[in-house]
Amino acid sequence: MWPLLTGERGEYELANGRSATTHLATMAASANPGYLIPEQVWDRASTGGFTFGEGTGSATPLAWSMAQFVRLAHSIDAGAPVETPSVVEQRYANGCANASANFSVNATTTWGQSLFVVGDRPELGSWNPANAVPMSSANYPLWTATVGVPKGTTFQYKYLRKEGGAVTWESGANRAATATGCTLGLTDTWRS
Repeated sequence: MWPLLTGERGEYELANGRSATTHLATMAASANPGYLIPEQVWDRASTGGFTFGEGTGSATPLAWSMAQFVRLAHSIDAGAPVETPSVVEQRYANGCANASANFSVNATTTWGQSLFVVGDRPELGSWNPANAVPMSSANYPLWTATVGVPKGTTFQYKYLRKEGGAVTWESGANRAATATGCTLGLTDTWRS
């Protein structure tokens, strides 16, 4: 058993509104007579010189284990984990800040032609063909591109074809989408 991971599991329990006192007690029970918490504790029947519930001869004290014990005790007192890196909190507490808009358009082309997606957002080139996002033809005739857009954003877009200096916009009204989750799949067919 790794006492350090027991402490991390205790923080997980606290973050989800559950008690972590048993995790703290388990960590405390793993300490040697000098109250030093080892890196690893034997968690099987006593054998081969190892005793159930005691250190395995690994690093003792292990600074990380000792620090995790103190942090978990402090978190229990505070009622929630006291140290969560902001990048972790943003990723897991708030989901994602940006959505991956996965564009896929079925379009036949001739040699030398390429497809692009362009739209009303800066990430989509702000309707400027020179700044349009190039699409991959790896799964031809499906052309694909992935663009990060702020979550919750509604945007308009269209596909265009470039050949040399010529630009051909697809026909019809602008397409629209809203990035409501962390990923957004947009499957379209080129409009002649």
